Amino acid sequence: MKRIEIINSKLPKLDEEKELLEKSIKINQGTVIITGEHNEIVKRSLEQIFFIRDMYGNIDESELDKLTDSEFDELNKNIDLTLCPKQTYNDYFNASQNRYNNINGFTPILTSTGIATIGTVTSQCINFQKQSPNLFINGAKILEAYNPKNELFDNIAYIRQELKILNPDILDGFEYLVLKLNLFSATKEQYQDIIGARSSFFLNFIFNKRESTKSNRRQDQIVKFVFGNTAYDNKADTTINLAVKLWHDLSSQDPKKPSVKIGNVSKSYVDSILTRMFAIIASLLKLRSSYYS
Repeated sequence: MKRIEIINSKLPKLDEEKELLEKSIKINQGTVIITGEHNEIVKRSLEQIFFIRDMYGNIDESELDKLTDSEFDELNKNIDLTLCPKQTYNDYFNASQNRYNNINGFTPILTSTGIATIGTVTSQCINFQKQSPNLFINGAKILEAYNPKNELFDNIAYIRQELKILNPDILDGFEYLVLKLNLFSATKEQYQDIIGARSSFFLNFIFNKRESTKSNRRQDQIVKFVFGNTAYDNKADTTINLAVKLWHDLSSQDPKKPSVKIGNVSKSYVDSILTRMFAIIASLLKLRSSYYS
């Protein structure tokens, strides 16, 4: 299958997700249960999906074929990330149809899911446009029309705020990484900083060092970090699964794939995984603030 066919095959799925969000807004307009807050979250995600749909729906096939396999893989994974929350949006849509259902529990889920998926993809599209300005046909005009917000900086600010309260010990390392990002554009050599961030965020913050990883899976430890003694809410599956995947990606030593552990990275991969890492950590912290006990 041609690369352009792989991308185009996913556009109808984006349209389905967009339709679910549009329908949810219409239903919310007829109810009074916290719908103002929900509509603000959903409309934000909907605007981002319109932007993403336009960008990916206007790809220059010849420019697409010029990308390296690694670069195309990042582009392709990015659009897949947009499709991750579809089940969450479908569940929310179904709950919204019945005004007697309790939809309060969706507030933190909608927020964290939007950060980890659609917000990340929006930021990545902005990065792709900078790196390959001819890849998206009329990409500059689409950016100008939507003026999407790069949420990377909001995610960094939120993580900083939470670290000051939850784990000041790793704040210096975090600030050093952010300082380097602000002073210099990403380089391949920054894989070493990402390894450090992997240790800080996961090994020294999210994971419980006192518990054996053999008897306590990484996924279980992430759930424990978010929920504490609160019963697990399976509506959080999307964010939890993305966090687990991020951990595996950061830990991979497969010589055939990009790997920060062995330094097999490109500049675009460093940009990509940093954006995803900050978004997912922020989304976990957002969930934790609502659920942890």
